[in-house]
Amino acid sequence: MSASLIAPTEPDTLLTTRQVSTLTKLEPQTLANLRWRKAGPPYVKLGKGRGAPVRYSRQAVLAWLEGHTVRPRTHPSA
Repeated sequence: MSASLIAPTEPDTLLTTRQVSTLTKLEPQTLANLRWRKAGPPYVKLGKGRGAPVRYSRQAVLAWLEGHTVRPRTHPSA
């Protein structure tokens, strides 16, 4: 795997869509669809227009993943 696709580990790092794709195992198009629906991880748009580069804070992506983690309920002992 290319070193440029591996997501850096520093929390304040800005990641590309491909790096977030690698980190989350979501396709880049899925991330684009989530951006369009305002449903995905927070992102920064570096410019105006459809072709402007998009970056994600690593910390924000991890927080978004944590917020979507489903934890099974524990059943009380009978």
